[in-house]
Amino acid sequence: MQAIGIISEYNPFHNGHAYQIARAKEAAALPVICAMSGNYVQRGEPAMLDKFQRARMAVSCGASLVLELPTPWACSTAQRFAAGGVELLSRLGVVSYLSFGSESARLDAIRAAAELIDREGVNVRIRELMAGAIDYATARQQAVTEADAAAGALLSSPNDILGIEYLRAIRARSAAIQPLPIRREGAAHDGGAKGDFASASELRRMLLSGEAEAVRRYLPPAAYAILREAMDAGEAPVSQTRLDAAILSALRRMHSADFAVLPDVSEGLEFRLAAAAQEAVDPMDFCDRVKTRRYSHARIRRIMMAAFLGMKKELQTRPIPYARVLAFDDDGRALLREIREKGDLPIIAKAADGRTLGGDVAAYLEFEALADDLFALAYPERETRGGGRGWTKSPVYVRELTVDS
Repeated sequence: MQAIGIISEYNPFHNGHAYQIARAKEAAALPVICAMSGNYVQRGEPAMLDKFQRARMAVSCGASLVLELPTPWACSTAQRFAAGGVELLSRLGVVSYLSFGSESARLDAIRAAAELIDREGVNVRIRELMAGAIDYATARQQAVTEADAAAGALLSSPNDILGIEYLRAIRARSAAIQPLPIRREGAAHDGGAKGDFASASELRRMLLSGEAEAVRRYLPPAAYAILREAMDAGEAPVSQTRLDAAILSALRRMHSADFAVLPDVSEGLEFRLAAAAQEAVDPMDFCDRVKTRRYSHARIRRIMMAAFLGMKKELQTRPIPYARVLAFDDDGRALLREIREKGDLPIIAKAADGRTLGGDVAAYLEFEALADDLFALAYPERETRGGGRGWTKSPVYVRELTVDS
């Protein structure tokens, strides 16, 4: 039994995600396995909704199995996010396609851009441009554009950027996975709404503004029902502002040497971080004080979140330690049997059971359990903020849709 892989965040799951899953299944006639970010996402923020609920949304709306992409890869750069997702999916032994949303859906152009980025001459040019105090993403786009204008144009499109990184990761691992781009429909990545489609960023804005009913048209009915259930339980929407004091407290306890061991801290940035930690009045002010032309806001947010979670560089340099199940249906159950036979990763259903395996498996599960406990502090209702659930929570088995879609 083979499958299509999708690397995702689903923050939150919306009509565009359901469209991609449906189109991928039409194209390859296979079930879908999602490698999904846990409770923290690439932007360096907590997700709007608990990982088990987001995974349940995905399985209720067309996916068959959702596995957690561990936080060290999920809350990271596009390159590391893609590499982690591809590693996880390729080591399952059952994924033959990788589907991803794309503004262009031009596989030839995406592949050409991926190959250009890995050329030594282009990398030399990137380093030259960065010497002029611009950030890596800007330098890379300029260097690629100089070599191939069409390929460079793709680097201004967020989903095409991820598509490029997926192809680089597939080639780096020599993975037997075929890319399957699906043209993105509806609103732009960070845009507003268009028809029945809205970007995830617009949906997050609406939810945090108290416009939950307005969000309904942009989510599949099953996903909206799960969102409402979480909201009624006082567990959504999650807001980082509820963590502001805790984050600033963590930052102020740190010295430059503590910052130096965090991911993406180099070139003396730790001194700038330590100074800002003492002066900033809130996390946004901290990021604004550190940001420069060379160090983007997104990079600083991820460093700040790594500091809060205690996530050191070494956690991003090891192989993916396990495949943790978040949600599945009957096809997903069958896929798990295949993965146990053909894959080379331990399958973790309940974290408490995985802890007995020791080594990196136990170490990463310990890290994720603490990260989950800190995430709970951002729930809307005080009564829901207790810890310890990361060890005992079981995967969600989706038997059937509870809402017609």
